[in-house]
Amino acid sequence: MQKRFLILASVLILVGLIGLTGIQLLWLKNTIQAKEQAFDIAVFEALDQISGQIKYQGYQPLIDELFESTFPSDSTEESKNYVILPDSTSIDSTTNAEYVDSTGLKSADNLMGIGESNAESTFKFKKDHNEFDPEMGRPVEDDVKELMEQMQKEQEDFISKMYEQLVNVQPITELIDTSRLLETIAASLKDRGINTGFQYAISELSENNFVLISENASLRDLFLSPYKKDLLQRTFFDTKKRLVLFFPDKKKFLLNEMLWQISSSAFFLIMVVIAFFLAIHIIFRQKYLSDMKTDFINNMTHELKTPIATISLASEMLRDKMIGASEENRARYAGIIFEENKRLGNHVEKVLQIARLEKGEIQLNKTPVDVHQLITGLLNNFQLQVEENEGELLTDFQCKEPWINVDEMHFSNVISNLLDNAVKYNDKKPVIKVSTSDEKDGILFEISDNGIGLSKDDQKRVFEKFYRVQKGNLHDTKGFGLGLSYVKTIVDKHGGSIFVVSKPKEGSIFKIYIPKTK
Repeated sequence: MQKRFLILASVLILVGLIGLTGIQLLWLKNTIQAKEQAFDIAVFEALDQISGQIKYQGYQPLIDELFESTFPSDSTEESKNYVILPDSTSIDSTTNAEYVDSTGLKSADNLMGIGESNAESTFKFKKDHNEFDPEMGRPVEDDVKELMEQMQKEQEDFISKMYEQLVNVQPITELIDTSRLLETIAASLKDRGINTGFQYAISELSENNFVLISENASLRDLFLSPYKKDLLQRTFFDTKKRLVLFFPDKKKFLLNEMLWQISSSAFFLIMVVIAFFLAIHIIFRQKYLSDMKTDFINNMTHELKTPIATISLASEMLRDKMIGASEENRARYAGIIFEENKRLGNHVEKVLQIARLEKGEIQLNKTPVDVHQLITGLLNNFQLQVEENEGELLTDFQCKEPWINVDEMHFSNVISNLLDNAVKYNDKKPVIKVSTSDEKDGILFEISDNGIGLSKDDQKRVFEKFYRVQKGNLHDTKGFGLGLSYVKTIVDKHGGSIFVVSKPKEGSIFKIYIPKTK
């Protein structure tokens, strides 16, 4: 798979993901705005209802008082001396009035000039002590005048009291029942589904003159709040009585109302983002592994061709009668064939070991092993190779109890791989040191060298399968990139751990911890 194609596919997926995220965020923004508008509408509807209730509570006692003082109740002794006529009735002192007795009103010609007015108010006049003409049955003219004057006076008194109330601007706290205000506001808001905390205040004369305010309310927030409603405006002079509401937890309330929408959108969006990055990671990981396998195959082909070519050449020499006639030459070329064949077998065995490890087919056969004795034997195998490079091998065995349960063959391969790398990746006279020390419930092994060292990036990936430290030419250092991967796998199977400390051009220290198992 070409790298250019992978990059193009990744860019297209990323653009699609960004577009999807933008649309999702825009949808959430529009939804939040719609919720805010619905919230505002509900609050202003509640303010209208609260204003109406406050107006009723403020006006009704006033109206009752005015009517009670102007028109006494029919239950009083004074009201018994009156009967009620519709306000359409007009009385002229020059007209004849009907006599009223216990049976009610009797008809008469042109009686009191009753009109057809639509007004609904009523007037009263006295009925029990009027003098009347026995023949005509009509009140005397003086009583009619007195009745008219009384009615006119009562009308003037009523108008005067109404005018007095209209021009006398009372404080808002005297017009409403402040003890019921909180309950009224809360009930009205609850009816419209607004179940969140609120602050309230009532201003008078000016917007910032609060004469009534809820406990712990913020004056600044109330002054800036858009939720305001005028109250009890009885005249042009009676202005700027205003109820103000503020909701400190408005955003939290709206978010709670949309919690399932926001959480579900966020959940699925996160799932898509995670899936995207996982897909990209897997794609590039597979591309990396594909490249590594290609390099491995190329390198393995190179490594296998070298002994095969050497064996082929040695065989050709042996077939030559002139060369093969010498016993010394035959022994020499036979030795070359033997060594190269052994080398070829080792390469094949390494590949087979990794394959068996991946399939889980390798089972460790742990036995008690003296690791000091095992390491000493392995160092003897490398002694000649190190001496050829004018190097030296050092040991520092500090471990007091060197016996430990390990698979001797695989653990020997672990130490051998690390010693081989210490020699192979060295551009100076090699100085290799192997040390042991007691650790809690185990033994710590350290293999240090003065070689080329590892960069930080190489240290992170050096235990990966097929990974090889590059120095420009792919084949400048022999190997398949399987050695350290094999080492880590065997250490992990022993329940231990391995890590490396290194600096470029200053060498490396590989530390292995193996626990002591009973």
